[in-house]
Amino acid sequence: MNLLSYKPLQYLIVIFVLLVVTFLRFPDFFQHPGHIVEPYGDGFKAYTVIDYHAEYDSTYTHFQGMNYPFGDHAIPAATQPLLSNTIRFISSNIVDITDYTIAIVNGSMMLSLLLCGWFLFLIFQKLNLPWWYALAVALGLTFLSPQIHRIHAHYGLSHPEAIPALLYVLLLFDEKPRLRYSFAGALIVVLYSLIHFYYFAILVFAISFFFLFKFLRKLNWRDLSRLAAHYGIQAVLPLLFFVWWLFTKDPIEDRTAEPWGYFHFHALWEGVIGTRVDPGFRRIVRQIVHFR
Repeated sequence: MNLLSYKPLQYLIVIFVLLVVTFLRFPDFFQHPGHIVEPYGDGFKAYTVIDYHAEYDSTYTHFQGMNYPFGDHAIPAATQPLLSNTIRFISSNIVDITDYTIAIVNGSMMLSLLLCGWFLFLIFQKLNLPWWYALAVALGLTFLSPQIHRIHAHYGLSHPEAIPALLYVLLLFDEKPRLRYSFAGALIVVLYSLIHFYYFAILVFAISFFFLFKFLRKLNWRDLSRLAAHYGIQAVLPLLFFVWWLFTKDPIEDRTAEPWGYFHFHALWEGVIGTRVDPGFRRIVRQIVHFR
C-alpha cells in the first residue's frame, strides 16, 4: 500500500510545503515578526489604528484616534475589528498582549497565505484532481495572487484566502444543501468584513451570483423558496448585522451620502490582464502594452 495514498499524510505534506514556501518567500516575517513593514504612509497608519483601538479605546465599536473630538466607528476607521477587538478582549480579560499587536498583524498576513493554499487544495481535491497536482496549483495560485502586493501597506486587503474559503463552502453547499454550510458562509462574510469591509461586497457578490446561476441552471420554481432561505442566511443575515452595528453605533452624523471618485477611479483593460507592480510581467509586455 502506497503511504502517500493516506489523506492524513497528504494533509501533513501540504501544510509542511505551505509553511516552507511561505518562509522562503517572506523570511523576515518569521525572523522578525514584530518588524514594521512600511513605517510611513498607509502602512504606518494601518498599524497605528489597530494598536490604538486595541489598547486605548473604551469600547469595541468606537474609535477615538481620529476625527477629534467625535471619533469614528471602528469599521470605517479600518481598525480590523476582528484583530483589534480580539487583542483588546484578551488584554482586558486574560493577559495583556498589546505589546505584540504588530507581530499579530504580521502573523495574520502569513496565516492568510497558508489558509489560501489550504482551501485551494481542498477545492481541487473536491474536484477529484490528484493531490500532488492540487498542491502544485494551489501553491501557484496563492503566491501569484495580486493581493500579496497589499502586504506592503494595505494589510487588511492582503488576505487571499477569503474567496477560496467561501468557494469551498459553496462547493460543499452545492453538493449537499445544508444549513451548516449556509451558516459557515455567513460566518466567512462576517469575519472577513471585520478585517476589511471591502470583503463584504466581494463575498456577497460571489454568493449572489452563485445562487443566481444555481437557480438558472435548473429553473425549478419550487426550489426558489429554499434557495431564498439559504441566501438569506448567507448574505442578508450578515447585511442586517452590519446595518445594525454601523448605523446604530456610528457617531458621525454628517457623513457624505455620495462620496466623490466613483466615476473617476475605475479599471482599465490593461490592468485586468496584468500589473505594473510585477517586474517580470513588465519586462515581457512593456513593448506591447501601454499602461495608462
